[in-house]
Amino acid sequence: MPEKNEISWTVMIQGLAENGFAAESLFLFEEMKRTSTVAPNELMLLSVLYACSHTGLIDEGLQYFNSMETVYGTKPKGRHYTCVVDMLSRSGRLVEAEELLKSMSFQPESNAWAALLSGCNRHKNEEIAERTAKKLSELAENNSSGYVMLSNIYASAGKWTDAMDIRRLMRDRG
Repeated sequence: MPEKNEISWTVMIQGLAENGFAAESLFLFEEMKRTSTVAPNELMLLSVLYACSHTGLIDEGLQYFNSMETVYGTKPKGRHYTCVVDMLSRSGRLVEAEELLKSMSFQPESNAWAALLSGCNRHKNEEIAERTAKKLSELAENNSSGYVMLSNIYASAGKWTDAMDIRRLMRDRG
């Protein structure tokens, strides 16, 4: 890079993370911290969390997330929380993901709940899926995707009656 500033570092780290080079993105972030005076910004840290999520580096991602305010001086925003929920959910740490959503000091966005529900689908957790689908439907009343996914979770578990009950509920609500 001819000019190494906040913008160039952020673009490189984000570009690598979002284009299948998550490990390289994390390496570049660590190199920036070692060799530069550039302080990580909000977008850069989001890219680092994304990279951790997509490389399975869950504990490292949690360390970065938990250090955002104390080490990097950046207060986590909704999209940081959503990324961590997605990271935990992908790895099957659904209870932790749900606890994180419940502990937030502000209302989580519907896409954070959708990330948890997707993890419930992947890891076949009906109990958390039920609570999550309900919460998701409260936040996005006109969006039935939470109930569709819950119905699919039931169907894949062979719980056809429950799946049909959810479909009926959706039909009755319009």
